[in-house]
Amino acid sequence: MRKRGALGWILILMLVAGATGLFNNDRDAPATSSKPTSLRTEPVASTPKPSAPLPDIEVEAETLVPKTAYVKADTLNVRASPSTGAAVLGKLTRGTAVVPRLRSGEWYGVILTDGSTGWMHGDYLAADLPAAPVELIIDVPPKAPSAARPAFDRDQVVDAIIKASLRSYSGACPCPYNTMRSGRRCGGNSAYSKPGGRSPICYPGDVSERMIADYINRN
Repeated sequence: MRKRGALGWILILMLVAGATGLFNNDRDAPATSSKPTSLRTEPVASTPKPSAPLPDIEVEAETLVPKTAYVKADTLNVRASPSTGAAVLGKLTRGTAVVPRLRSGEWYGVILTDGSTGWMHGDYLAADLPAAPVELIIDVPPKAPSAARPAFDRDQVVDAIIKASLRSYSGACPCPYNTMRSGRRCGGNSAYSKPGGRSPICYPGDVSERMIADYINRN
């Protein structure tokens, strides 16, 4: 009976020792998580957006870095496509700023200050603001003043015309107020009074403006 009792205690001690070791092994083991381990990923760079092409223009063109350019011609056409045969959308004057965004050969697709777009030939664009055109001033010497015409008094001109008419008459009675050789007034016997004959100029009322102008021009 003692041997069986001792053997029973030995079995009990062995069971207790095994349970203790199992507990210690569980405590020292690394803890595990039921959650899956997350993977670290590098941030993905966003794809750069291409420069937007000019609206309504479909051509193969090189995209340019935006930089202001200026019109250096007096006037420059803005066309719908890079060709001299394309429709003209408008005209710009010297010094107007534009921003080239596309290039096709010698043509530039530009954005205007109001946001509209078009094509312009590169020969007429400059990187710097062009100077204003110099106005050509020709120094023309003043003409020499014409000789001043003498001033005429109308009454004097009329009197001179009447006297010239009387001198041209060969008779003694050109006008009614003249006197005949006998000393009598000519009156109705004067050439002035006789119809159909010579008509000397006897009175200021007979002098016309045309006669005055002709006299001034001759003198």
